[in-house]
Amino acid sequence: MNYIHYLFVGFIAGILPTVVMSISEYPFYKKWGIKGVYELHESEMMFCKLTNREFNNKISSFGLLTHMINGSLLSIPFVFYINLTNTLPTISLGIIYAIVVWIVTLLPVHKLITGESLRDNPFGYKPALVSVFGHAIYGFILSQSYVSVVDFYIALICTLVFEMDIVFIINGLIAGFIATGAMSILQVPMYKKWGMTSVLEWHENQVITSKFIKKNPEELLIPSFLFHLLHGGLGGIAFAIIVSVIDFQVSYLISGTILGFLFALVVLIIHEPITKVKPLEHPLGNIPVIGSFVNHAIYGAALGYSLIVL
Repeated sequence: MNYIHYLFVGFIAGILPTVVMSISEYPFYKKWGIKGVYELHESEMMFCKLTNREFNNKISSFGLLTHMINGSLLSIPFVFYINLTNTLPTISLGIIYAIVVWIVTLLPVHKLITGESLRDNPFGYKPALVSVFGHAIYGFILSQSYVSVVDFYIALICTLVFEMDIVFIINGLIAGFIATGAMSILQVPMYKKWGMTSVLEWHENQVITSKFIKKNPEELLIPSFLFHLLHGGLGGIAFAIIVSVIDFQVSYLISGTILGFLFALVVLIIHEPITKVKPLEHPLGNIPVIGSFVNHAIYGAALGYSLIVL
């Protein structure tokens, strides 16, 4: 691999460690709020300053996305180091690297970004311990997942460059369209009974369409379906590429269903920034969220089955 590949591998390798670290810190966020988790506090403040948005003392979807990007970027130097020095990515090296990152990148900039000194934190030294522990988890996962990420990346590049089956990818697109149609048929009753906001992905697409057509989102069900269909088709292409690169040792039906659940998570993350409606505090209760997961599971199963048939 060359330097460009190091950048891509590093960015991809940082995703899982950041997710696991965030999960480990979530209970403390629930207990103390955003000021009890240094990384989330900084990420939210960075996003607010970049967009001139008011800071509301809680993590937003875009603040969380900023946190994910930061975590991915910070794994890049680790990848460069172990490749340029031919060093094995051991657990101890990963943890040491993460602690160094904490010392070098978090401590000096916290007050600059948030306007608050670590010494004046209302929870004392406890958030510092949580942050160090979270970074240690980040380093541990980074060291353990790096080899798998490299294997995946090399397999992906080889498949894209040498072994890509264009017909299979086109079938993925077609399967995505079919699966979107199947999911949409089951979403119609929800839409008719509870309206636009009850179907999260339709709501998002109608709001997106309204930014182009400049009409009330509720009047744009048919035009917005093009976005819905496009997203489903692109999801089918992504699925076809993934199963071409990785042998999951399960049928497309199962792997497709899992992908559907992942797509539902994406919908939840982007819903508030697009629609200004919090899916977990939805006026209709849990119905839209449950419906989204069920419908995306149906999408994934239909996607996998269609790809088998095609």
